[in-house]
Amino acid sequence: AHIGSSPAVGFAAVDVLAPRCTIRSIFVGGEFRDVGVGAGLLGAVCDLAIDEGCRVLDASALPGDRDTKNFFETHGLTAREIIVQRRL
Repeated sequence: AHIGSSPAVGFAAVDVLAPRCTIRSIFVGGEFRDVGVGAGLLGAVCDLAIDEGCRVLDASALPGDRDTKNFFETHGLTAREIIVQRRL
């Protein structure tokens, strides 16, 4: 939701189903990157997940999306599964 006259600078969409919280999407507008907005969003997601009884936080990055992968790794998330696919 957009409230007031200032545009949103970012958002996070999550699924919370204890004991797991899954980040479906996290986005920060270009001019607001590298100033801590993403870290703040991730911190808020972690706080929500803990409050809801979650013990695990999952997220994904598509192949080639190094920025997303690096962001998650910088904040303590590590790869634990690689899913491969072939179209038939």
